[in-house]
Amino acid sequence: MTFSYYSLAPLNSVLNSIAALLLLAGFVFIRMRWVRAHRACMLSAFAVSALFFISYATYHYHVGDVRFQGQGAIRPVYFSILISHIILAAAIVPLALMTLWRALRGNFARHRKIARWTWPIWMYVSITGVVVYLLCYRLYPPGYKVTPPPSLTAQPMRHPPLTGMTAPVTKEAASEASHSTAPAISPGVPARPMGVSATMAETRSSGHAPVKPVSAMNPGAMTLAVMPRGASSRASA
Repeated sequence: MTFSYYSLAPLNSVLNSIAALLLLAGFVFIRMRWVRAHRACMLSAFAVSALFFISYATYHYHVGDVRFQGQGAIRPVYFSILISHIILAAAIVPLALMTLWRALRGNFARHRKIARWTWPIWMYVSITGVVVYLLCYRLYPPGYKVTPPPSLTAQPMRHPPLTGMTAPVTKEAASEASHSTAPAISPGVPARPMGVSATMAETRSSGHAPVKPVSAMNPGAMTLAVMPRGASSRASA
């Protein structure tokens, strides 16, 4: 999953909508004298508006200005909403900070005086932010083209071979495999024979009779005796 700065535009609209709902809920709660609920809603609205400002600044820093594509009578309507939104958005920052500061310090008399101006301006900025998004991005889509991230245009990743499938064996690979599995022979030492001949060669070289397995011996015998060659004939004599 890749991130695109173009996705911040709808996020800004969502944040403005959440801020407007919190402002409306805070207004209703203070009318009902629910001070704690009112305080929680207004502080949450301030936090959401701060997140909106960060997202808005990040979006326009990376994307740039987005021109309105509407033509005709809708243009003066759009720009009147946009200009009033920008001016009041700049004015709401000190108003909201002062209103919250007076409320947190317990100066409710001065808080109510300034909140009468702060709340409607704040609500207007939040609602017009959603309206500007709908006009500029939904009803009249912008003219820029969203370029895919570099990771999406890169070469596709090569997948490993499926389990159970083997590649064809070449002559060179077969030759290397035969040389690698052959037993190593030291210089001056004869190669060790295989099978029965190997046992006979060991008997001639050591001068002892081959050791018989336990299953071929007398069941009552508990040990194996290795006798030199010719010792059995002397013993019987």
